[in-house]
Amino acid sequence: MIRMLRLGLMILICSTGIATAQNRIILQIEPHSQDPSQPLVIRMGQTVHFSAKAFEYTSTNLPPVEVAIQNIGWSVDPKYIGTITADGDFTAIPHPSSPGGIKSGNIVAEASVGSMRVSAMVPFVLDDNPIGPLDYTIS
Repeated sequence: MIRMLRLGLMILICSTGIATAQNRIILQIEPHSQDPSQPLVIRMGQTVHFSAKAFEYTSTNLPPVEVAIQNIGWSVDPKYIGTITADGDFTAIPHPSSPGGIKSGNIVAEASVGSMRVSAMVPFVLDDNPIGPLDYTIS
């Protein structure tokens, strides 16, 4: 009888551990492409402000809850396709010596949320139509 109670208690403890899913933190970057299968299009010379929010999924039956980001770092990959500030302002200016004229890359965010480190990225392509003053010749 005691052995059956111990076995029942062990099964209860194990099944409770399995049922309690580990919390997941997801980092969401804005802006991003409306079509997840397509990259974000950024015009050459354009500055785009990126921001991020973190969400915690505590259960499959509940909507995610927004959680605070303690700090965030931004980068662009490859580095020679533009610059990004600590505030998330990306300027699309490929370096003249960029290999092979590559015009696509990723905006990467790495954030601390509680004791966890999470990251996300947004793929982008550069549009060759530059923004800025246009030169006209009138004859």
